Order: sequence, then C-alpha cells, then structure tokens
Amino acid sequence: RNMHTRRFNDGLLIGTIAWGLGIVFGISLFILINNLFFSFSFFSTRISFFFLSLSIFHLSEFVFASICHPPATPFGFLLHNVPYLSAFVFSLIEFFFVHSLVGNQEQSRSWEIISLIGVFMTLLGQFLRSSALYEAGKNFNHMIQKQRKEDHLLVTSGVYGIARHPGYLGWFLWAVGTQIALCNRISTLLFIAIIWIFFSVRIQYEEEKLIEFFGESYKQYQKKVSFSGVPFSTSLRIDSLFSHRVQRMMTDQG
Repeated sequence: RNMHTRRFNDGLLIGTIAWGLGIVFGISLFILINNLFFSFSFFSTRISFFFLSLSIFHLSEFVFASICHPPATPFGFLLHNVPYLSAFVFSLIEFFFVHSLVGNQEQSRSWEIISLIGVFMTLLGQFLRSSALYEAGKNFNHMIQKQRKEDHLLVTSGVYGIARHPGYLGWFLWAVGTQIALCNRISTLLFIAIIWIFFSVRIQYEEEKLIEFFGESYKQYQKKVSFSGVPFSTSLRIDSLFSHRVQRMMTDQG
C-alpha cells in the first residue's frame, strides 16, 4: 500500500512539474516569437529566452531519465537541488533589479552582441548536454554510480571523443550562457565560480570510480582525451577545502 501511495504521489508531482514547465515553455515561446518578428523588446526577449531554455533543459532531462532509467521519478527533472534553484532565483533578482535602475538604457549594440553570445553558449551547451546523454544512453546516470553494473560500458565515441565529461561541459556552457544572455554581470561570475567548484570536486571523485570500474581502459581514455570537460578540474585538488558533508553532497553520497 505504501508503494502504491508513493507511486501515486510521484505521478502527481511529475504531472504537476511537467504541466508547469509546459506552460512556461508555451508562454516563453509565444513572447519570444512576438518579440523577434513583431515588436522587439530587449528586456522581454532576454527573459523569455531564459525561461524557454530553462523549461527545455529540465523537460529534456526528465525525458532522458524516463527512457533510460525507468520508472520515472520527480528527480528526473533535476529541480530538487535547493542551492541550484537559489542561484537562478538570485539571477532573476539581479536581472529585474538592474532593469529597474537603468530601464531601456541597457539596450545598445554592445549589450545585444553580448546577449547573443550568451544565446549561442546556451544553445551549444544544450546540444552538448543532450548529445552526451543520448550517446551514452543507459551508461549515463544523473547520480554517480558507486558500483559498476554488469551492462555498464565505457563510452568514448561521439562527443565523448571531445571531452571525457561532455554532459558537464554542456551544463557549464548552458548555465553560464543563460546569465550572459540576460546580461547579468554578478550572476555570470558567480555561476562560473560555483559551477567550476562543483564539477571539479565531482569529476575528480567520479574519475576515481571510473578507474575502479574500467581500470587501464579508462586511464588510456584519459590520455587519449585530455580535456575533462571543465578547464583545470582535474589539475587542482580543492575537495579538502570543503567539509565532508559538502563533499558528499557534491558527489551524490548522501
């Protein structure tokens, strides 16, 4: 009975989140198209692109998790992390605060170009992230695996020939790109710093597990593909700077 209740609650939560993201997607797409083809507004174009990219990212993560790692759970949306959500809330506060101070004065050719760079980074990041997930298939998991499953294979083809962790590279570009697209000065710097720290600790731990799983094969892969996906993430050891609890949180150890 408890299992049925949990599945019902999970299904209800999944439906609610998917419904909410779908509405965000539809409204954002409508506003963005209206701005691009009918009445351009630098302000609403940026914010609609932000919410559109946010909804696409999290819906695609859920679709992948549902296909490759059923049964579907609310975790598949990757919207459970409080610090992650807090960072995006802060970025929105910065965006609206700056707009309240300068208004349309921020609309200039220079800022439009900067915003377009952010759009390109966001799209490239989404492409790399999605490509990494579907190239790896069941071999990719949102949680770092502590034990190797029998069908767990080392994937080195496709985007994995560019970086050892193309999914992390995609997420990095996507997240930072959204802030550049918004023209957020503070949030861009914070996102770069926080995401780099998070993935540096995570990649170092994950690669220790991958060497444990695949041995010499993974070491050869490291030599062949020297770029981890996040610059300097394996050359600087920073996990000792954090408490054991924080380290465990960043590496899915509870």
